Amino acid sequence: MLMAQEISKRGSTAAAIAASAPLGRPVKYKEEMSRFAFEYLSGGKVDEHGDLQVDSVGFKPRTQAALAVRLGINEATLYEWIKNIPAFSKAIKMGKAISEEVIAERLLSGVGSTAGTIFYLKNKYGYADKIETHTTVSMNDRISEHLSKGNTVDWDAGEITQTIEDSDGVHKVAKWTDEDPEFSKLLE
Repeated sequence: MLMAQEISKRGSTAAAIAASAPLGRPVKYKEEMSRFAFEYLSGGKVDEHGDLQVDSVGFKPRTQAALAVRLGINEATLYEWIKNIPAFSKAIKMGKAISEEVIAERLLSGVGSTAGTIFYLKNKYGYADKIETHTTVSMNDRISEHLSKGNTVDWDAGEITQTIEDSDGVHKVAKWTDEDPEFSKLLE
């Protein structure tokens, strides 16, 4: 309350200065932190030509939590920087992408623990076992005959369409929906 009284005594200039003053600690972020984050997460070093050198045999994956510790900040600050500093966010994404690539290459080349690498990729990068599903639909004779004549059945719309050619060569289309009493008879 004392602060508000002081501001009102000093007038609008003091209020403007107090309102524009930054709150909290100054931001520790420096541009070189983006490069450090990229190199740390990718497990490599950028050489003088701008090329990334990664030792995939001695590679150890690193986490964002460990990066925060190395930068001397807490994880909340790290996530704020990722959200608000585009260069830092890009460095994090690129570093993680290279890390994922190196880990996947190690798996395919047989370096390290296969089970451990698979576990890590599934948990850290969302990899999953491929699951194939095959569906077999058995049809009654009327539906098979109906389809063999070039007619269609649209199961999602609950509709059967039949094209009929009369003796004059004119095509007529008949449609039944699942609300029509004849629809269920077509399926029997």
